[in-house]
Amino acid sequence: MENSSDAYIRDRLETITEAYFSLASEVWVVLDRLYCMEEALKISGIDISKDIETLTPDGEYKEKLDQKRTEFVSGVFKALERN
Repeated sequence: MENSSDAYIRDRLETITEAYFSLASEVWVVLDRLYCMEEALKISGIDISKDIETLTPDGEYKEKLDQKRTEFVSGVFKALERN
């Protein structure tokens, strides 16, 4: 017989596993689009792959990225807290 603690752990593990696979799927969609965009630009004569690797965000752009990262991470944890 399963006690309430075991049931809670099982439910949380299921939630975390679902979140992990959902996040992995979304990351792949973003990576796929990034690869396609890089290839489309390359075909058009614009190779940005080295620029992306060497870009160091600063100033207003860095602040914008920091904010977007915070929002993204917050959204991931909110999804885990819902259950």
